Amino acid sequence: MAVLAPLLAVAGGGTLVLFIMSRHPALVQRLVDLIPFERLRLLAGELSAHLGQPMSRWRTAAMTAATAAVWVLYALQALLVLYWVAHLPLSLGQALLVFTVSALGMALPSSPGSLGVHEAAVVAALGWLSVPKAEALMAALVTHAVQYIPTTLAAVLILTRTHLRLWPGNAPGGDL
Repeated sequence: MAVLAPLLAVAGGGTLVLFIMSRHPALVQRLVDLIPFERLRLLAGELSAHLGQPMSRWRTAAMTAATAAVWVLYALQALLVLYWVAHLPLSLGQALLVFTVSALGMALPSSPGSLGVHEAAVVAALGWLSVPKAEALMAALVTHAVQYIPTTLAAVLILTRTHLRLWPGNAPGGDL
């Protein structure tokens, strides 16, 4: 369970940030005004306006439950690939360590889809557990494919069904 501590800290920190944003909108606006780039400042201002809205207890609980469900499913998917596909003899704690390191690696700014960063994070984590590099790379590639391909296909389906466009000016209502 000690492996879950960083994830719980991030989730708790995110909840705290949302709480502060809803209670102190003037402070958030002053911070947004410090952003030197106009487009980034506009994006941050719009995002903070939406995220800073006061939320009911029910909505907060629903969002927390949905976020927890997404993370649990993400971890479960990684665990299943490591156990059933890669056949790695890991304990639950070790598999959660690999998941946590890969999730942190995916959070780093990198190439689209975190191609290469995810693989490096998984290979490093599995290397700490004495898994040979070739097996670790195979597990990394499969876990990344299992995460990335369905999400990308779902996004393409949503874009085609909603008639949204990827570039500004092409959206039905104007700029994105």
